[in-house]
Amino acid sequence: MIREFHGIVLKNIKFSENDRILTVFTKERGKISVMAKNAASKKSKVIAQTSTFSYSYFCLYPGKNFYTLKSADYIKSFPGLQTDLERLSFASYISELVDIFYEDKMEEPITFNLIIYILDLLQKEKLEKLSFITLAFMLKLLGISGIIPDFSGCSICSATNGEYYILDFDSGSILCGKCTMKHFSMNKITLSQLNLINKLTYVNVNDIKNMSFDEFTLEECNNMIVILNNYITYTLHRKTNSFKFLSDMLELK
Repeated sequence: MIREFHGIVLKNIKFSENDRILTVFTKERGKISVMAKNAASKKSKVIAQTSTFSYSYFCLYPGKNFYTLKSADYIKSFPGLQTDLERLSFASYISELVDIFYEDKMEEPITFNLIIYILDLLQKEKLEKLSFITLAFMLKLLGISGIIPDFSGCSICSATNGEYYILDFDSGSILCGKCTMKHFSMNKITLSQLNLINKLTYVNVNDIKNMSFDEFTLEECNNMIVILNNYITYTLHRKTNSFKFLSDMLELK
């Protein structure tokens, strides 16, 4: 029986000269693997529909380990992501985050809609805003998955105006400088960064494109991306290979 899905291609891996294995995040079934036979041949009619970041309507044959592609109709692509290395680095990172956060066939329509919206922002917004968009996505994904740290205040004394805080990976909470002796510089969060986190955590994603971040520096945002990436790696026990590409691009420290 043919199955039909709306999906966005997170990953396109070479299986043979003309065949590709796709990781597709679908609205109806979550993450699935698809064998796309002859998708890369010169005569293929689905090259665009099966490329990374493409949003398409897929008709698939179910199988034991993979779905097999029957046909795909193009819905939307994000060409701006493929022609700019900085935009590509952000898009690759958020796609891999979705890949490691979800096991196969975990339906999550909220995340599906979020990916499409964020990819569209990444190809359209100014370069200096991409880090803030990515940080917002990370926070939304952590929230949907139920593992977002508690940034409401120090977990011991409840202080919300400390000079700095430490994100404790084990407890998933923050401690103010007065309540901890663990001064891990890589996990250190300033009050300004905490304000940025709280601003992005509770904002409606549809409002991100109209938000101003003038009160925060790009360095503050990039450092928070590093901290949250390390937290994700620690919590999920999985690394994101694309983060090195992103960090090299932005010279994150």
